Amino acid sequence: LPFLAPDNWALVVGVGGLGQYGGKLLRLLSGVCIVAVDIDDRKLELAKQAGADLTFNSRRHAELAKELLDLTRGEGMMASFDFVGSDETLTLCISTCASDGKVTQLGLMGGTARIQPFVNSRFEVLYEATLWGNIQELREVVALAESGRLSLIPMEFFPLEQINEVYRKLKAGE
Repeated sequence: LPFLAPDNWALVVGVGGLGQYGGKLLRLLSGVCIVAVDIDDRKLELAKQAGADLTFNSRRHAELAKELLDLTRGEGMMASFDFVGSDETLTLCISTCASDGKVTQLGLMGGTARIQPFVNSRFEVLYEATLWGNIQELREVVALAESGRLSLIPMEFFPLEQINEVYRKLKAGE
């Protein structure tokens, strides 16, 4: 939360299921300006509905890092959340992170975070990789859901017999 002051910017990369919830929680817990990035326009539309202020399809923005830095008047994103975890998405988050900002990797696509001050990042950029919060954070999320403030994202349910089709859809980003 210290990175999410109302005059700061937050970047959410990858707005599939977890990224959509990430955007919803950012909107509920802060007044930060939220920028969502994905390669799927349908997911970006859902991100807007969940509270993203701006969205970018990275396939149509060859110089996205420059655009994001221009958007923040050169300051960068105070908080970046990478729900993909590829080399490309981690590079985007690190290169657009503000000094004293934080990059959080949640996605596990196999990328490597490479931080080189003055080469691809600024000084005092924090980085963490996380998969799970603590029990208090879980209780807070459950309380938000029970109160109705954190709504469900669109979901599909399948019988176990269709597991191969579900796996195919997951791999295809559907």
